[in-house]
Amino acid sequence: MIELRMIERTKLRRPFYRHVYSGEDHPNWEKNDKNLGLQGLHDWIRRVKGLPQVCLLCGITKQEGADIHWSDKLHKRQRKEENFHSLCEQCHKKWDKKHNAK
Repeated sequence: MIELRMIERTKLRRPFYRHVYSGEDHPNWEKNDKNLGLQGLHDWIRRVKGLPQVCLLCGITKQEGADIHWSDKLHKRQRKEENFHSLCEQCHKKWDKKHNAK
């Protein structure tokens, strides 16, 4: 009986803790965008905008089998939604080459 109560109490607390320890309130949140890793930035944009579905340059969709990514337009690694657009793998490479990505 005690174990069941512990499980129920744990389930009740999870939504509370998920809210308290999310985003900027999480102890591991990187406040300085300069120290933010590329993977951390892409994880953030997927949480904010979801998974990209259509390439904005050529119009191919994920349903057609394309690998669509979020691309940082300015290559500055800043947490700003407007700095990202969705591109397929080929267009992403072309964009980075044209705009001198590192």
